[in-house]
Amino acid sequence: MKTIIIIGVVFLVASCIGTETSISRFSPEQIEHAALHEASYLNPEEDKIETIEMGDIVGENVFSMTEILDSMLFIPLETNDESILGGIHLVRISSERIYVSDDQDELLIFDLNGKFINKLSKGQGPGEIRRPYAFDFDEKTQRLIVLQTWGFIFYDKNGKYIEEEAHPVIALDFVSTNEGYIFFDHRYQNYHLDPNGNTAMFITDKSYKVKAKGINVVPKGLDQTVLSRTLFLHKMGGTFMVSQLYNDTIYEVNDKYFRAKYVIDFDNKIKVTKNSKMTDTYNSTDFYYMGSMLETEGKYQLFRFMSDRIGQCVVYRNMKTGKMVGGTSATFLKTEIPQYCFRDRTTYKDYFVSVLYPQSDMKFTSSKIPEDSKRRIENLDEEDNPVLVLYKVKF
Repeated sequence: MKTIIIIGVVFLVASCIGTETSISRFSPEQIEHAALHEASYLNPEEDKIETIEMGDIVGENVFSMTEILDSMLFIPLETNDESILGGIHLVRISSERIYVSDDQDELLIFDLNGKFINKLSKGQGPGEIRRPYAFDFDEKTQRLIVLQTWGFIFYDKNGKYIEEEAHPVIALDFVSTNEGYIFFDHRYQNYHLDPNGNTAMFITDKSYKVKAKGINVVPKGLDQTVLSRTLFLHKMGGTFMVSQLYNDTIYEVNDKYFRAKYVIDFDNKIKVTKNSKMTDTYNSTDFYYMGSMLETEGKYQLFRFMSDRIGQCVVYRNMKTGKMVGGTSATFLKTEIPQYCFRDRTTYKDYFVSVLYPQSDMKFTSSKIPEDSKRRIENLDEEDNPVLVLYKVKF
């Protein structure tokens, strides 16, 4: 029997991390050191921008999950009394570890085989997190960096507390670069740093002095809405892809440059202006760019779109040929492969990384899944932790 996945609308308000006043949270010295008002504004280079014409593929189309699947691996995340996970939000995979946060605001660490290593302590004391708003692993320093409302907490790769540093930049997402950090906050919560010049992206040095700022296109009134913890920064080697809610432009940025990389165009795209209102998106069957994209190592891309009336649409793109496959629902034989589309969290080398929530009797027959990988999940049930699904596409 052929199963069809239909993805409904789940539109959430992002958790606001600016619940405290900046007066109580940041010192005048911190704000003065950040010197946002002195930072240069980044005008993106546009000489190499590529327009991706998607036509009507962004819409209520059905595509075959089986046909585009090249291969698949499973990493079941070990289940024990310490490692219980809820619904997975963020995943980061380093060269040696898997870092996962869930809807209970826990941050857990596993090895690359899914063996549980540690869970970060929650609380208000040294080395304890209030919640993992965002996190990154710096391969150069071998440090796990966890964002809090007041700054960063640093751990080693296994979650052992090292130190913490306060900084005054409020962000929903960040990445660690060779020379500093890139912060991203589409909700514009940094008016305490510069009342007249707040923007969505800040590039700082390691001391949190703002070197440059940029991207300020989301209209006021739409800036409070986002799919919960949508990915806006995607690391690709030494560069980062930056995208934004309601924006059809994807940027490439690192310590040295900032350029407009892609413009996404399709037939039924909502046109957003500074006068746009949230009710316009709720009442429209058109789609808008959600800001979320993933890219494997130079081969395939995954773009995510949303319509409040219809739901989520994903589009896979072959970077070499330009061929695209996608839609709002997908078909698959449930005896051959599991449901893996629409749950992607990150990439790892040539793989997209999705999430599978276990059920009893998970036996899949596809030859695209190695036998040892099939055996790893055969005896799991609803009480076990989620499984990471690493898959390659080919078309």
